[in-house]
Amino acid sequence: MSTSDRASNFLAWGYKAAIALAFLSLSLSALYLFYFSSMSPLAISGQSMATIVSPENMVAFSAERKMLLLSTAIFIAMSMLFVGFGLFLLQAQGSVDVAMEKATTKVSIARLSPGLFVILCATIIVIVCATHDISYTQRMSSATGPTIHHGIGTADDLLDTNSVSPDPTAP
Repeated sequence: MSTSDRASNFLAWGYKAAIALAFLSLSLSALYLFYFSSMSPLAISGQSMATIVSPENMVAFSAERKMLLLSTAIFIAMSMLFVGFGLFLLQAQGSVDVAMEKATTKVSIARLSPGLFVILCATIIVIVCATHDISYTQRMSSATGPTIHHGIGTADDLLDTNSVSPDPTAP
């Protein structure tokens, strides 16, 4: 077996492994989404939303759902990474030119191969999802009662004077 045949065989196996890992990752993301959405406290308790609805529970359910969606997006981005790696191993031909401009910042990427473009996009998705801040606060309004504001502040803000405070008479 010549060196050329070995290299070609190695690239073919690498491509097949990348595609198999991509399908495995997509399948696991579907199972992950199904498992955690069916195992939520609301699904397990069998109670209706009308009996569980309280501002605290709604904040908890919202945070749980957002975390579920972000972690599922990371699974899907990982499968995109495998597909990009497979395209890179195949040495897929073509060029992608990307240019972005916002205010004083310019980003330009020229002549990027399709495999590296997919890897770059998947990496951006992973970074955004992994560093996304999930912050919820619950604030009291004298006219309408408790309201929930998504994405305002952090858990420490729950203790400020405008937030719901714990009952001082509770043990």
